[in-house]
Amino acid sequence: MSTHQNDIRDAARLSRRGFLETSSGLVIAFSLFGPTGTASAATNAVPGSVTPPPAGRLFAWLAVHPNNRVTLFTGKVETGTGVQTALAQIAAEELDFPVERLDVVMGTTSETVDQGPSYGSRTVRYAGPQIRHAAAAGRGALLDLAAAHFGVSANQLVAKGGTISLIDAPQHAITYGKLVDGKRLDIEIGASGERFDMVVAPKAHLKDPSTYTVVGKSVRRKDIPGKMTGQFTYIQDVRVPGMLHGRVVRPYGVGASLLSVDETGLKDIAGFVQVVRRDNFLGVVAETEWAAIEAAAKLGSTLSPSGADAGQAKWSNWDGLPPMEQIWDVVRTTAAGSNYSVASQGSVDIALASLRGGRTLKATYKTPFQMHASIGPSCAIADVKPGRATFWSGTQMPHETRRDMAKILGIPLENVELIWFEAAGGYGRNGLDHVVADAGVMSQAVGRPVRVQWMRWDEHGWEPKGPPIVQDLLGALDSSGRVVAWRHHMWIPTTSDTHLIAAALIGQPDLTGITGLGRPNVTYLYDFPNADVACHGLGRVGLLTAWLRSPAQFETTFAMESFIDEMATAAAQDPLDFRLAHVTDPRGLDVLRAAAEKYGWVSRPATGKKPGNGGKPVQGRGIAWVNRDNARVATIADVTVDPASGQIKVGRVVVAHDCGLVVNPDGLRNQVEGNVIQSLSRTLQEEVTFDRAHVTSRDWTGYPILRFSEIPDRIDVRLVNNRPEYPSYGAGEPATCPTAAAISNAVFDATGVRLRQTPFRPDRVKATITST
Repeated sequence: MSTHQNDIRDAARLSRRGFLETSSGLVIAFSLFGPTGTASAATNAVPGSVTPPPAGRLFAWLAVHPNNRVTLFTGKVETGTGVQTALAQIAAEELDFPVERLDVVMGTTSETVDQGPSYGSRTVRYAGPQIRHAAAAGRGALLDLAAAHFGVSANQLVAKGGTISLIDAPQHAITYGKLVDGKRLDIEIGASGERFDMVVAPKAHLKDPSTYTVVGKSVRRKDIPGKMTGQFTYIQDVRVPGMLHGRVVRPYGVGASLLSVDETGLKDIAGFVQVVRRDNFLGVVAETEWAAIEAAAKLGSTLSPSGADAGQAKWSNWDGLPPMEQIWDVVRTTAAGSNYSVASQGSVDIALASLRGGRTLKATYKTPFQMHASIGPSCAIADVKPGRATFWSGTQMPHETRRDMAKILGIPLENVELIWFEAAGGYGRNGLDHVVADAGVMSQAVGRPVRVQWMRWDEHGWEPKGPPIVQDLLGALDSSGRVVAWRHHMWIPTTSDTHLIAAALIGQPDLTGITGLGRPNVTYLYDFPNADVACHGLGRVGLLTAWLRSPAQFETTFAMESFIDEMATAAAQDPLDFRLAHVTDPRGLDVLRAAAEKYGWVSRPATGKKPGNGGKPVQGRGIAWVNRDNARVATIADVTVDPASGQIKVGRVVVAHDCGLVVNPDGLRNQVEGNVIQSLSRTLQEEVTFDRAHVTSRDWTGYPILRFSEIPDRIDVRLVNNRPEYPSYGAGEPATCPTAAAISNAVFDATGVRLRQTPFRPDRVKATITST
């Protein structure tokens, strides 16, 4: 964190805990709706409390400083998507305050309200209205305070740019900073509900969206300058006084039990402090990071091919993972699943039985285990003392992690604080929550702050994965080329296993988290007369799995939109025209048409012809769309395929994006581009490999991601239905969903080959072309 960021955080803590009036040094608070109380009466907790502030008080959301800067407090966090700036714009709009003078404190649990984790494209969608109402209540409170200051009614005043003045005498004005004069905004604004469902300041007077001047404008992101100049502080950069360094020693088999530990020679390592063993949890702590790495390597490296006998720590043999080549059968047959209907209309079986003169198609689509592959390794610091604990973390769910740590360490929740710093983007649940628990267990054992940073093999090998999914599709066309029957069944392991690894290792696997069944956000996009869309939700299949950007809908859109193209080809119709003929959703039609217009789409059926030009590279185009959590996205991709090598080069991607009201258009375009690049990497490159004991793709060679040279030459973004009367829907994930299908369809257009299993690595593409 930069010096300016630290200044902001220090100022925020003063405003919340000390309430210091800088001009006189007095600790005072005020209320517009009651008598001014003493300092002790004004606080919401005993001095030094680290509990979150009450959501119904204005100071939980806003602080106005004497220098006429404002701090917004939010329980949401920045993951690289630009939400810090978007939320600042929302607050600045309702507060009538310059966004460049509005700072944001995110995630720290003692300073922010629990608004729910930052996932699922829910930050602007859910936290945005909460902040909007709180800021509107703040503007109303400031007007009331100014009315008392000037001795007029509030309707005789106008707020603009952080200053309140008399409408008829604008020379009489006062800044927010001078008006508040360093005091805490201890004002009741009202709040009900929790987290995503929380309603804040329900009686606040909101602006008419048609009058917005900040929301809807492209504003420079607040975090970029520090990141570009190296002044930004990520969680990996944080250091605290007296800090030790820790490393976890992992077993060779992911389910192995610790049998013995030989500590011989560890004390010869300069700076070594101690071994931490708690049931199956094994870690080392040292004065320096390199000493911790050396000690962990001496006890045993999970990279060693010698398995359970490697190193001085001995583990039981364990080979409980299914054979990799059988994972699809395991997914289909795993017991204890649940079946639920996504869409059911008419009767597919009757439609098939009565089909005359049409055509029936079947296909199976497969997607593998994938990982978050955060380039920056998971990292956290814990300082655990008897009866209290402080954590420094980049988790996407700070308030939830705080609760989990209290359970694991047996510490009263009211004595646990998590101080948030940004981490490398994970876009889901990677190792950031798990490393907090690692640090907590070791700090509790040694009684000093401990910093734990995962090694690359920890990150790749032990972070929760996106699960493998297998899907069967069947479709029937009548003689006119209309779809008369559609069946889509998907087998999806859990995308929400939130158990912490450390909790299981210390012998309390069910102390935190749940293993949910695979019931992700899957949307049926069409209106066929006979449809059967069902999800067979499963628990864990081999490896720990949790949400990965657009959990399961990236995969299910790949199958659905690729198979729609198969149907269009069978009907000898243009892929876009075929979709337009079967989509009834107006917003879906809007994004499809907008993408086609931006691209310059010319109607023709997909060629579906094998390369006949001597094996030279061939070009194709593909289209796909999605409704992800009420945001609509259509994607068109141009590809060049080299049949000789199987290499796919994506040259241009066009995205039409409708997520309702756009807070920051430039920020949204950046978000869409990031979605496209990451999902393109998942489509072309990414697959977790494993043997019977553990993950084997534990470095960037075994798990390659897209390189700069492989990024499309152009990503064109068109924003659709961006109107003030629309609510803001999520934009963190929708543009991820159509990419794999668009690429698959483009490859078919170029080569006549259907790719039904990701990733589309060159060897797989070449083999498919050769065998077709």
